Amino acid sequence: MIYNHSMKKLFLLLILSFFSAQSFAAGCPDGSEPIKSISADGTYFVYNCGDFSEQAKTSITNFPHINLPRDVASGNIYQKSLQDPDTYKDYGVQIVDKKDGHPVRAGNKSLRFELRDGDCGEVGSWSDCDSDRERHELTGSKMLDGEEWWYAWSIFMPKDFKNISPTNLDLGQFHGDNSWVDPCCSFMFKNFRGGYSIENHLDDYKRKQLLTIGGMSEKWNDILVNLKWSKNNDGFINLWVNNKLVYEYQGPTLTKNSKFVYFKFGIYRSGLSRYLNHKNFSPAVETCFRNNGASNELINVTKKGERSGLLGLGADAPTFNIYNQCKHLYTIKMPTHVVYYDEVRAGKTKEEVVGSLPLRIK
Repeated sequence: MIYNHSMKKLFLLLILSFFSAQSFAAGCPDGSEPIKSISADGTYFVYNCGDFSEQAKTSITNFPHINLPRDVASGNIYQKSLQDPDTYKDYGVQIVDKKDGHPVRAGNKSLRFELRDGDCGEVGSWSDCDSDRERHELTGSKMLDGEEWWYAWSIFMPKDFKNISPTNLDLGQFHGDNSWVDPCCSFMFKNFRGGYSIENHLDDYKRKQLLTIGGMSEKWNDILVNLKWSKNNDGFINLWVNNKLVYEYQGPTLTKNSKFVYFKFGIYRSGLSRYLNHKNFSPAVETCFRNNGASNELINVTKKGERSGLLGLGADAPTFNIYNQCKHLYTIKMPTHVVYYDEVRAGKTKEEVVGSLPLRIK
């Protein structure tokens, strides 16, 4: 009887494993594969994705999560930033395949972001459209004071990617929860004058270039960050590009009034009017500027396309106010930007985020 009962259990396991595996073909919410175990009575297989309830509690908004395949991302749960169904376009973020001609860092798939003129959205009382901004980003989960994390991603820019200085073009940021009081972010990754730079908001906004224009175009670049979130001097940031340590910082990494920070990546443009005013500058536009009270300093900075505190940033910025008065004369619009990301990993150890990545990062 014991032998027959054991054989019956084995037979049930074989049959049920087939159906269980089929039912979980779509994978887990984070894109990973389910973990197989045996039920308590030993008669069937159990497929679990783990307890994501705690991660769900750390979501920044109530927007639905995006299921990113493990081929391109792991270790975090993402949502669309400013997820207005009328303004977050389908082309804003797509999972694409190398068989269709898209660049891929590893595996078969990557993430493609696209931002076009007019892609501004809203959330609650906030409006990018009214604040001189556009974005298509993904927002991750909360990270708390005292936690140490590893983050990795690979980034690819097509050769026709346009420099839009003096407009800000952000390609990633570690954002705090209290941006109305503190600096918005701990640090940001920017396409500054066509290259790739880090800007540390907690170190007097100091900027360091990581890659040149030539180093970004038509190439995959691997970014690895090890950091500790802290409001005190025990915080740190260590950053590697293509397996080379290029940036080190010791000190506060969390703004004094923030309770948490979260990772965002994609394409985010702010101060659009800076670029548009410069590119559309003409004698007629200059006359419009003067007729609407623009100072000589503002006119000269705009004409030269310089970055200056005179321009301001946001809804009440001088450059945005004058844009709203003179934009009827403009013919040049914001260019379309496309960026690819792949191997977007988060974890508590280096092995979790780069352990299986081929080539440069080891």
